[in-house]
Amino acid sequence: MTALQLKALNLLNKSSLIDLASVNEEGYPRTCVVAKLANHDWNIYVATGASGNKVRQFQQNPKASICYFSGGDSVTLVDTVQIVTDKTEKAALWQDWLIRHFPKGVDDPEYCLLKFIPHEGTIYIGEEFATERIEPLTVTLGD
Repeated sequence: MTALQLKALNLLNKSSLIDLASVNEEGYPRTCVVAKLANHDWNIYVATGASGNKVRQFQQNPKASICYFSGGDSVTLVDTVQIVTDKTEKAALWQDWLIRHFPKGVDDPEYCLLKFIPHEGTIYIGEEFATERIEPLTVTLGD
């Protein structure tokens, strides 16, 4: 991992809200602000409603981008989103505040966990700028 990527990962660790972009049915980007549940290395997890636009769009086209920033520093990551179906992994990421959105808890059929693993990042931190290949760890929670 490069020094700039380490700075970008540190910024990700501190970010609670991220912008997540999917591709809609007409081929246009659709960006939503979402709460980051967790990140393990570069693996980023968010929850969303199973019957919502994001899930339908990622089922049709898994290409995605995530952006996060603080002050003048920003990072944009690209690759694909995976819809997590493993119950152990979904349970490992459950947070109590999600009950507002998924009243049946971790077994709520609307609780959908998305996992994003980037392959490329455009990073601008502290006057340094680069677009670099990202080599994330492959992490499965619950193992």
